[in-house]
Amino acid sequence: MRIKKLALQNFQGIKALEIKPEGKNLDIYGDNGTGKTTIFNAITWLLFDKDSTGAKGYTPKTRNETGEAHNLDNSVEAKFILNDGRQLVLSKVFKEKWTKKRGSVTEEFSGHVVEYAIDGVPSKQKDFDALILSLANNNAEAIKVLTMPDYFPESMTWEARRKILLKMCGETTDADVYSFRPELADLKLFLVKPGTADQFFSPDEYRQIATAERKQINDKLTLLPGRIDEATRSIPAELPDRVVLKVDSERLKKKIDELSTQKANIKANDAGLTEKTKQIAELNLKISEARTKHNQDQNEKNEKIRERIKGLTVRKDTLNAQIDVKVKEIRVADIVEDLVSRKKQLEAEYKLISDGAWNTAAETCYACGQSIQKERIEAAKAAFNLEKSSKLEAISKKIASTCSDKIIQSARDNLTGLNSEKIALEEKVISINSDIKEFSQKIIDVKFQDTDEYKNLTAQVSAIVLANDEERIAKLTEEIDLKVKAEETTRQDVLNKLAICDLADQQKKRIEELGTEQKRLAREYEQIEKGLYLCEQFVATKMSLLTGKINDKFESVKFRMFEPQINGGINDRMCEVMIPAPGGAMVPYALANNAARINAGLEIISTLSEFWGISFPVFVDNAEAVTQLRTVKTQLIRLIVSETDKKLRLEVKN
Repeated sequence: MRIKKLALQNFQGIKALEIKPEGKNLDIYGDNGTGKTTIFNAITWLLFDKDSTGAKGYTPKTRNETGEAHNLDNSVEAKFILNDGRQLVLSKVFKEKWTKKRGSVTEEFSGHVVEYAIDGVPSKQKDFDALILSLANNNAEAIKVLTMPDYFPESMTWEARRKILLKMCGETTDADVYSFRPELADLKLFLVKPGTADQFFSPDEYRQIATAERKQINDKLTLLPGRIDEATRSIPAELPDRVVLKVDSERLKKKIDELSTQKANIKANDAGLTEKTKQIAELNLKISEARTKHNQDQNEKNEKIRERIKGLTVRKDTLNAQIDVKVKEIRVADIVEDLVSRKKQLEAEYKLISDGAWNTAAETCYACGQSIQKERIEAAKAAFNLEKSSKLEAISKKIASTCSDKIIQSARDNLTGLNSEKIALEEKVISINSDIKEFSQKIIDVKFQDTDEYKNLTAQVSAIVLANDEERIAKLTEEIDLKVKAEETTRQDVLNKLAICDLADQQKKRIEELGTEQKRLAREYEQIEKGLYLCEQFVATKMSLLTGKINDKFESVKFRMFEPQINGGINDRMCEVMIPAPGGAMVPYALANNAARINAGLEIISTLSEFWGISFPVFVDNAEAVTQLRTVKTQLIRLIVSETDKKLRLEVKN
């Protein structure tokens, strides 16, 4: 598709312009700001509703020093020559919408509308867009790719670039890779899904799963040496003899049991001691019950007093809150001094104005020294007196409305009343404090130890005197208790040593288990490493075959579809355009000079145009930077910066 004629009206600063390249190549010369890019924007806006940079919210409206120009129709009309020789006229008009609201005589701006036309016939937007899409074989991206040399290598994502290239060259299958490198056939064993025999992960899926598993195994392997070392260090260098310890433990237990039997026999043979012990226990129980009853009775008597004190406290807190409110009200109402001061100030102003007299110097002209006409003097005096009276009246009104004696006395009375109310509240608080103190003194606080009942019961306990034989028995049992305690201490030491032996056995078993786990994880790690290596070799081979198929389609431009990583892996998430540098090395598109990038973009356009079987006019911006543009089999429109051309200059080429 080629441009036969292009007409712009009020489009982005161009008032009117008509270009007739007649389907031939076109060079557009002009200084910066003369409108070269505007012509490019007109075509992109006509075809896909954006400017040549793809910016959002683009508007073709003309701007002036005050902003957007209004009441203008911004339009583009282009006549194209299609590949089959037919001609097609497309036009778009960007218009302002003005509406008159009900009850108003003037119209107001309410937005924009776009009018579409195909071969001069008005069209709906969806039909207009559908026609343009059909010209690109229903490939919306193709229009942008085939009109702008930098769109495919720079503006598109690497995923979008790869998708187009794969459609053009076809996928490289797994069978192709296995056929090219038979030694990678073992990879299939790693790709089998668990629990199946004929279902497989893709190499990329396996790589993600295996990488995660390898990290988990590596994390465990990293921790194992420390855990083994910790278990080893917890085992003492020298351990006691377990057999000897068990014999000692049984011997000591038997001796403790014998001593306990002796003590039981001594107590069983003394009935008198048992009876007296029973009596003392009964008396102690009575003491405990009496103490509980004493405390309950005392608390019941004090409860009513405490409730009364609680009620008085609540009342006191309420009064204190009311006092706080009165204090705040007094602070607000305390304005008497301010009113008196204000009144004195206004009265001083009144006196100053009242004492003011007519300036007789005003009866003589300051310029010539002659007396002013009597009528003018009288008029001036009258104005002076009127102004004086007005000022005095205003001051009097201000005194009456803001600080009169009545207002001041009212403020005094209000303040006095508030202070009286505050004093009355404070007196109530003083009275309540007195009541609280009085009730607090009535609270009963008698300790049970000071009661006659307690003294009587404890005297009964003291009256029970143990006989000499009872004291002897008590001494014997105490001696037995000391022996039992000594034997138990010795036996506990033996049991502690046995526990150390048991713990050492557990740690040895744990060390053996950790060593077995370490070997198992090392084998699994090596197996995963092997699978990842085969997977990476597979991916590298597949990407290499795919890269070769793609690069065979291009003459000088190449594509980097993968790159090795420092860790030995493969990064295949890329599709980078590579351009030959002057020395022969291939450099990324972003690092090449402007001329090389433009020619690379033209080569890509030529290849994709041939693959898709469609073509569109190609716009080359900043074409002055390229001494020799690559030949393309479509209409080429060069935008050339020329400082000497202050207005656009067009040259049609064959």
